[in-house]
Amino acid sequence: MISIFDYQNYRLFLSGFLNYKKQHEKGFSQRDILRKMGITSSGFLSNVLSGRNNLTTTQVAALSKVLKLKKPEAAYFEAMVLFTQAKTIDEKNTYYSRMVKLQKSKFKSLKPSQLSLFAKWHYAVIRELIYFHEFRGDFKELAKTVDPPITPKEAEEAIAELEKIGLIQKDGDGVYRQKSGIVTTGDEIRSFHVAHFIQESLKRAERALDTVPSRERDMSVLTLKLSKVKMKEIKTEIQMFRKKLLSMAETDTDQERVYQCNINFFPATKKGE
Repeated sequence: MISIFDYQNYRLFLSGFLNYKKQHEKGFSQRDILRKMGITSSGFLSNVLSGRNNLTTTQVAALSKVLKLKKPEAAYFEAMVLFTQAKTIDEKNTYYSRMVKLQKSKFKSLKPSQLSLFAKWHYAVIRELIYFHEFRGDFKELAKTVDPPITPKEAEEAIAELEKIGLIQKDGDGVYRQKSGIVTTGDEIRSFHVAHFIQESLKRAERALDTVPSRERDMSVLTLKLSKVKMKEIKTEIQMFRKKLLSMAETDTDQERVYQCNINFFPATKKGE
């Protein structure tokens, strides 16, 4: 079953939910949903999904009940509807913040003492790598698995630091594992380690442009003319997109490689008078 917490746009969630029901539930009909909601218009859901119509507060409550959403899911659905239908950036920020709080259990915020995760670029890579790579202490092998390769000593230092700050631990079988799943710094964290990590990531992105085949990467640049209002809207969209990627990674059951995604958004001209 699809998870509502993997969505930020309620129209996409409803579309995915309905498609899932059609494929997995014999005799499923949208008419049943409309009937239970007390709606007579046969095109109601189609208009909502296409964006021609919005949902009212009453309809949101009725639809949550019909979809049998649990209390946290219903609260998230309501916040998602309000966010999707919001007209101003302030409204969007308000409802988006509510959505993030309801998703809180999915992502663990790093403590200030754990920000050394970003002291070296390969620390974060190794932490993700040991999720699916059974590491028992062969630092030479671990070092060769990272791209670009690091030294066995660097691999050993990374494991020691990750263990020290409580992000990995050795289990009873001698295998190193993550102590928690997705971790995040938050949207506006300021840290020397994080800034350095971003700089190193940009250098490796430049290297990847020359060394990684295009079929295995995606790199592009947009140059946009924007008002201050639209700039804030895009920044919110980027923050939302990052959380979407984290959710997709968390639900992936066939992980086989570590990837890095750099999203850069900055002014290219000076501010006008």
